[in-house]
Amino acid sequence: MIQTVSAKTFHHSDRGLYYHVQDGNFFPTKWLAIDYAYNQGWTYAEVFNKIRCCLYKDLSFDFYDWTKEPIEPWDKILKDRLQWFRDNYNYIALAYSGGADSQVILDTALKYKIKLDEIISFTTNLQGLGDEFHAHLNWDLMQVALPVLKTANLSDIGNPPINIWVMDDWDLLKQAYTENYVFNYSSRTYEKYGTPLCGIAVETLNKQGILIRGSTHPTVLYDDKLDKFFMEIWDTDNFICGNQTDNKRSFFTSPEAPWVHAKQCHVIKNYLRQNKLFSFKGARGKDYRRIVQTLLRARVMNKKSPFFSKHHVSSLNITRKAHAFAKRMYKIYPELFKDLIGVNNTLLHGEPLYKYPEGVLMGRYYLE
Repeated sequence: MIQTVSAKTFHHSDRGLYYHVQDGNFFPTKWLAIDYAYNQGWTYAEVFNKIRCCLYKDLSFDFYDWTKEPIEPWDKILKDRLQWFRDNYNYIALAYSGGADSQVILDTALKYKIKLDEIISFTTNLQGLGDEFHAHLNWDLMQVALPVLKTANLSDIGNPPINIWVMDDWDLLKQAYTENYVFNYSSRTYEKYGTPLCGIAVETLNKQGILIRGSTHPTVLYDDKLDKFFMEIWDTDNFICGNQTDNKRSFFTSPEAPWVHAKQCHVIKNYLRQNKLFSFKGARGKDYRRIVQTLLRARVMNKKSPFFSKHHVSSLNITRKAHAFAKRMYKIYPELFKDLIGVNNTLLHGEPLYKYPEGVLMGRYYLE
């Protein structure tokens, strides 16, 4: 059963993602952590040397031995991880986009017949954007996720209901374009268009349920001075919009099961070393992502909207989708666009928000 649900309000109960400057105080956004540090008399350099983020105020990553590769095969780790959720929660929903991360979770459930209670996707349908733009904005859902779900044998996992949450109210976006909202609930600046924000409005059918999310693929880099590989985790690795409430749970990267992320990092590290690939500077490039998908994400639906492949991002550090969305909004809703620009130019200790570093480090750990 597939049904749509209109997003009506943002939910901010207990947080999933927190920021801190390593002194025992935790804040729901990076802006509040930065403000706190400045008010302690810290300099800019001191603030950004110390600021970190974490999940659920849990600093377990800092004490885990990342140099040891888990001995279990990747497929067993996937099975055991999903089974752990099934055994420990009465109601589990999967956030499914058709992307490589959520696809491997769905495939694991189907392979091992692990019951899911609900499948949730997000979409945008805002008045004035037009059918053609919506078709591209919702490309992953319409061209990948829904066709997969309609052809899958979901009876093996309990025939979970499929709920498509729809961002269809400009007024809800207007809430997100205010100083109060950004300072207290969001650590993003320009990266605010309908679909990610819809993820903050979502609720599982069972209000006590959890929503499993796919974040995130590993970022494995090479230190040529030490001849060692290390990995990094950032809040921009799908955590900012995805973990704003504590009922959203990361499947791959979570302090209660660090070995899951450790295993995928070591799989990538082993491949890079064996093939003498030392030049990658990040995890966003096509060649790096292809390696991750080949080794760790068995079934990848590479159907991307041709619209966004032709749209380049400006000097602002935002995705092509967010950039194109802002341009359309400027034409049809200039007052709201003005709000978006205004909140991003809000001064925090003399500096506009958009000029602060985009990402906050969760951790940097050597694998060797």
